[in-house]
Amino acid sequence: MEQALNNFRQALRQAAAKLGLPAFWRWWTGELASLAPMGPRAALQRRRRRPLLAFGDGVAVLWEPRVVDGVLVLAEVARVPIGGDVAATAQAGRAMIEALPRRPSGGAPVKVVIALPPSQVLRKQLTLPAAIEENLKDALTYDLDRHTPFRADQLYFDAVVIERDPAKKLIRVDWAAVLKTVVDTARRHVESWGAQVVGVSPEAPTGEGGSIAPSSRWSKLNLLPEDERPEIVVWRHPRFWVPAAAIAVAAVIAVALPIWQKRDYVITLGGIVEQARAEATASDALRQQLDQATGDYNFALGKKYAYPSTVQLLDDVTKILPDDTWLTQLEIKSTPKGKEPHREMLLRGESANAGRLISALEDSKLFEQAAPRSPTT
Repeated sequence: MEQALNNFRQALRQAAAKLGLPAFWRWWTGELASLAPMGPRAALQRRRRRPLLAFGDGVAVLWEPRVVDGVLVLAEVARVPIGGDVAATAQAGRAMIEALPRRPSGGAPVKVVIALPPSQVLRKQLTLPAAIEENLKDALTYDLDRHTPFRADQLYFDAVVIERDPAKKLIRVDWAAVLKTVVDTARRHVESWGAQVVGVSPEAPTGEGGSIAPSSRWSKLNLLPEDERPEIVVWRHPRFWVPAAAIAVAAVIAVALPIWQKRDYVITLGGIVEQARAEATASDALRQQLDQATGDYNFALGKKYAYPSTVQLLDDVTKILPDDTWLTQLEIKSTPKGKEPHREMLLRGESANAGRLISALEDSKLFEQAAPRSPTT
């Protein structure tokens, strides 16, 4: 059953890696973290951090995560000499562990992380093809003889990706290895003091004045074997459900609030549109009434000014006719011709040159289709 669960977890991890979910998760949490205030973010990080036991030359230093001025730091709280009286060392170590604040975990031992000095750790950064990221640990296991003079069964090692170059399809890996004897000796000390080791860091903090160290220096490497690391079941702990519920509520509010606001906005716009439609209908009725009144008013004027006035016609005829011409009869009448009435002017009289009168009348802007109605005598 246990093997089946491990295989299932491995299959889930591989599927998530193929879908790019880890990269998305890193990006999303990074964006959310930048939006959170510094104080609450540091407090949340402190809840996730474990006390750190740094082993050096003949001494074990206990560092505890604390929030100072909104920044997460490591504060030195105790020192235990190693290498002297075994009973005194064990008693001082147990007292140091007992002084740590215990979380409500049903009487379980305090969980701590061991930090090793750099002199006992072989560490380097490697540039590798991006294709091996899914099976990074296995690939490095076959290549240990190139990076260390020890055999693979003598070492604990770990590696994490610290940089990705999608253009060149390369990754930069932080790699560290340490002899098993070093880790096992430190673990025996810690477990004899009543604590549980949940991780082994390849670097020990060094603070200003030996009291405070920035938590940003903590490495993500864990030299503890994977099969000996405690299984983290985050979904069974309130520390997972409370932030998850808060994020879910925030997501629902972020999605529903704009929709609700847009609904109110649409309802308001609907009322404005209805009012504008009523005003437009009233304006259209007034415009039709105005067009009808304007048409009725212009009808008489159109009839009146459709043709030149009689006075204008007489004036133009007087100017056109030469001095050797006089009229005995001038008649103006309207005759129906199609839909529009046709207006005619009939001239009778005497002239020294009657043929010239036709061209003179054609040159006028008021007359057209000038022609003799009877033979000229």
